[in-house]
Amino acid sequence: MAARRAPRSPRSPRLPRLPKRALLFDLDGTLADTAPDLGAALNHALATRDLPPIRPVHYRPLVGGGAASLVQAALDWHGLALPPREHKRLVAALLDFYRAHIADRTRLFAHLSTCLRRFRAAGIGLAVVSNKREDLARLVLEKLGAASFFALIVGGDTLAQKKPDPAPIQHALRALGSAPDHAVMIGDSEQDIGAARRAGCAVICVRFGYHPHFLPRSPAAPPPQADGILDSYANLPRLLAQIAPQLFAPEHSAQEPFAQARPRRGR
Repeated sequence: MAARRAPRSPRSPRLPRLPKRALLFDLDGTLADTAPDLGAALNHALATRDLPPIRPVHYRPLVGGGAASLVQAALDWHGLALPPREHKRLVAALLDFYRAHIADRTRLFAHLSTCLRRFRAAGIGLAVVSNKREDLARLVLEKLGAASFFALIVGGDTLAQKKPDPAPIQHALRALGSAPDHAVMIGDSEQDIGAARRAGCAVICVRFGYHPHFLPRSPAAPPPQADGILDSYANLPRLLAQIAPQLFAPEHSAQEPFAQARPRRGR
């Protein structure tokens, strides 16, 4: 007589996987002070046409839109209009010089590495969403020892669209397994705010970036359409807990302030 099979226990229904928490960072003026090397490359390109250099106080606000945009802004500053072929030559000269000197004077902002290390250890997805060419974004982060923190680097040429279009942020969120209501974008410009808002993300603006003109003078007042202003990466966990407590408050409430940590030089 065949033995009876024990009845199978009913399977527990699969619970839907929650989206991963994510932090998305702009690069130029947000993760790193890249303006010194970008400015040197820009002035090198201008010198190939015997044009006078542009001072840092003038080229810093021009950074963030990509090489072609930077060259065009410099030409507008000089009141010049060049044929497309000449414009492309200037862009090529800038890129060639910049690639060879991409991290001569570029540095990560203070306390950033400590932040990234702790967020990664907490399982938070980290990505870069920049208008810089993807290969150059990756190269500068590798030179600075920060590329390994990020699961994804989205550049200005990764997709057909770039910020302020929301497509790069949406692409990053899909790759990370996240969603707009589980993510925060951190940047320094109206392009970052526009892209984040169109994608449905919360957004933080850094005060130490290259586009402070649209930020209010009072730290208590966020810029239009942004959720908060960051004065130092030492304060990022606290600010995240304020603007997205359902995601970040339990994570960092028991941790010491980042300001007490000693970041390595240049990291």
